[in-house]
Amino acid sequence: MLQKAKHWLPILTRFLGGQAMVQIINFATALILLRLLSIEEYALFIIANLFLNIGSTGSDLNLSNALVTYGARIVGDRKGLSGLYALIEKMRTKLFVLITLIICIIAPFTIRGHEWSYLIVLEILITVLLIVWFQQKVTMRTMIFNIHHDSLGIFQTSMTGALTRLICSAVFCFFFPFAVVAILSVFLSAYVSAWIAKKRCAIYLDEASNPDVSCKEKVNKYIYPMMPAAVYYLFQGQISIFLISIFGDTNSIAELGALTRFGQVFLLIGALNGFLFQPIFSRIQNRKEFIQKSALVMGILIVFFYLVMLSAYVKPDWWLLLLGDKYANLQDEVPIAFAGPIATYMYGMFFAMLVSRAFTQGQNWYVLATLGAQVIFIITVGVDTTHNALLFNFVSAATSMLVQLALVVLLLKKWR
Repeated sequence: MLQKAKHWLPILTRFLGGQAMVQIINFATALILLRLLSIEEYALFIIANLFLNIGSTGSDLNLSNALVTYGARIVGDRKGLSGLYALIEKMRTKLFVLITLIICIIAPFTIRGHEWSYLIVLEILITVLLIVWFQQKVTMRTMIFNIHHDSLGIFQTSMTGALTRLICSAVFCFFFPFAVVAILSVFLSAYVSAWIAKKRCAIYLDEASNPDVSCKEKVNKYIYPMMPAAVYYLFQGQISIFLISIFGDTNSIAELGALTRFGQVFLLIGALNGFLFQPIFSRIQNRKEFIQKSALVMGILIVFFYLVMLSAYVKPDWWLLLLGDKYANLQDEVPIAFAGPIATYMYGMFFAMLVSRAFTQGQNWYVLATLGAQVIFIITVGVDTTHNALLFNFVSAATSMLVQLALVVLLLKKWR
């Protein structure tokens, strides 16, 4: 036990320290944009992030998780890992083409009824697709760093990108406070991060290798049971922004986007899912050990989330100070704004536990349950205000979390 602690403590210290710096910089960038951009421009920036999130999620569909799960089992086999990487990258490229068409189809629905220039929206769409392309590269290379627990590689990639975005956003948006300028800053960040990650990733594999087609069958078996859930998650994660862009006004879009920035508080611990938990859980062969480690992690998380929610209820004004005067009247929304990301994180934690064991069946229940809850909410409550949109996010995330928890229980019952 002491030897394990000596091994993991330096790794986790370096990783968490580096990621804490990155998240502080990213959060600072978000706060700067909240203050520099007008309500109308920030709302357009949120719509651009809607396209960006759909593109990033839709061009993956759990292929990166497959890379971690199977790649973690062949650490040290450079040729094998290179072939697996090339195969998954080829599959993601095909998804990128498909998701580009989907984004172009849904874009008109989100901008209708708002006073945004069609030329500006087109410029943003093109930039977003370029960002998605380079983020694909960053995501894949980060998975390789996760497999090797390479905290330095992750830090170099994420820190360079974060600093690039902070500097570009602060300087350019100060003189030109427009959404298109803010999204161009994101593009520069993604480009620089992809270049840095490529240099570091060459330590572990050869990206020019041919795809290992022998891995295709097991990768397909891994992702196909999760495909309906992944496609649904592609839209479910962004559906509140999508709905409020149709039924709400520009102010509601901006307010929802501002409040969801509180979710960045959990990005630091969220990074542990891929860097630490999934690779470790993938290597566990004993059911008892799996339960013990899972219970320890859950206990720590519950205490942390309780303290966060308590502060949101007792002192919401303190949190609103971060957002600026334009959003100072949203005290009632602060607790709900935190509840949604907490449920989302727990969903991700349970999901990481499942995919680490390649237990991918049953994900269709997640689709049915969450979709049912969302339909009932839309019919009975609606999603036309900031408060309702946040509550919609929480109901969706909580339902998803409960389904994944039930699947974890099923995993333990069927443990092999």
